[in-house]
Amino acid sequence: MWRLEYDAGQTGGIDPVVFWEHSLSCALVCRNFARKISYLDPGKANLAGLLHDIGVIVNLWALPKECRAAFERARAEGVPLHEAELAVLGFTHCESGRLLAERWELSDDLRQVVSFHHSSYESQEHAGLIALVELSDLLCRNEWAQPRLHRKTRGQSARAYCSPVPAMSRIERPGLGTAHLRTGFLHRRGALARSCHLSQMSLDFGNGDRIRVLIVDDSAFMRTSLARMISSEPDMEVAGTARGASDAFEKILSLDPDVITLDVVMPGLDGIGALRCIMDQFPRPVIMVSSAIKAVAEESRRAINAGAFDCVSKQLSPSSLEIAHIRADLVTKIRSAAHPRNKRRHSQSPKFSLDTPALVTPMVVAIGLSTGGPKALEQTLPRFPADLPVPMLIVQHMPAGFTHSLAHRLDSISSIKVCEASHRELIRPGVAYIAPAGLHMHLVPRLSDSKPMIILDRRPKDAEHVPSIDVLMNDAAIGVIMTGMGSDGADGMQAIFDQAGLTLGQDQASCAVYGMPRACAKRGVLTRVVSLSDIPTRIVRAVARRGPA
Repeated sequence: MWRLEYDAGQTGGIDPVVFWEHSLSCALVCRNFARKISYLDPGKANLAGLLHDIGVIVNLWALPKECRAAFERARAEGVPLHEAELAVLGFTHCESGRLLAERWELSDDLRQVVSFHHSSYESQEHAGLIALVELSDLLCRNEWAQPRLHRKTRGQSARAYCSPVPAMSRIERPGLGTAHLRTGFLHRRGALARSCHLSQMSLDFGNGDRIRVLIVDDSAFMRTSLARMISSEPDMEVAGTARGASDAFEKILSLDPDVITLDVVMPGLDGIGALRCIMDQFPRPVIMVSSAIKAVAEESRRAINAGAFDCVSKQLSPSSLEIAHIRADLVTKIRSAAHPRNKRRHSQSPKFSLDTPALVTPMVVAIGLSTGGPKALEQTLPRFPADLPVPMLIVQHMPAGFTHSLAHRLDSISSIKVCEASHRELIRPGVAYIAPAGLHMHLVPRLSDSKPMIILDRRPKDAEHVPSIDVLMNDAAIGVIMTGMGSDGADGMQAIFDQAGLTLGQDQASCAVYGMPRACAKRGVLTRVVSLSDIPTRIVRAVARRGPA
């Protein structure tokens, strides 16, 4: 079928084995992501990741000199490898892979992966599997890249920020690693930025104060309409658009947007699956924009549980395609989502004053969560005993309107009572109070008998998050920081730690996003780092030692 003689010298040291190593890495990542998003057949995803670049290996064995020329052309012109193959060989590795897939009598879904993973997959029958492979391929071939340093400004090329990677001799090549580490070029792309090139890169991106938004929607009409809305705002710009999940993952790596708008219903990997992948690998604020939000409330709940910052409905009138009515809601939520990220980009996280006087309480447990928090609460609150002798105060970063339904759902599956906190409500042992979205939660003594009661207000106004975990923890003896993006809660945990209180941090392995616990761990203010499943036990033991409320 193909001749198998191979001379490494003919290809300048580009060994087919490195592409097997790249494919093995993709196979493992693809399988793990398939399990994370509950894809029906993780084994098939694993095999698809392994075989997607089989055509590259075939071409290297059969036509080593010609392949070398294609590689050099891809490097010199900064074009994807399959385009250079088409110019030099007259065919791509996808076509070679398809022939081999047919010879091996692979199943239809695997043939589609091998044949179409460089094509627009929107019309493909097995688009979801192709999207999983595309994500795994992106992650594996960018493991040493510095995507956030490749941001382009208008009219400027990424090459202005990065010098090409010099060719490595056979002796200099590492003995291990994926293909782009061995060969010195990024598979399917131009030169790869390495850590040694950081000094040659410029960080002057221009328009640094503008919010950069990536729009992900399979409808060209919606992409255009949303882009017009966002571009018309003086403090925003459209970083790019993407037609589906695979395209979005690539744009996130290359553009590093501040905020992403993501459609729920897309061909292939749907919006919820794409959201989970984004939160796991490229955590940043995501706003779900879909016609399904109002029609199917379950989709909205799933999106919030998966880590979405907020949801916007793009319900269209039966007689019109005009969606301008969502503009005010959309841009407001984009600004809210981008605020903490832009603030961190330009300065160190400021400390705001907690001007509500601290309340000395016998025992109060404060819990702070953000991205991935609803699911974490579903796994922890049901494990507390009904006779828990202390109250728990919870801040979960969520959009307005969702905390009440979250409290109701958690109450239905827990032995303790779970409710949304009310203004001037006395706290009681064995009850978990969830702060309403948009209001800080404090504790103050009631004037008549000095019993602690909840105050809901918007002070302090300079807090990055409302409600703020930092504000809540000013009144607690035990602090628990759990899964979430950013650093909210670090100041509050510091205050509890300084007063010899107990501070628990969720470990990285069980976090959906290891952001807030990481910020506390870096400060050294965690008494214990524990898994999600161990948090209830630790709290119950601590309460038993320290005494009830």
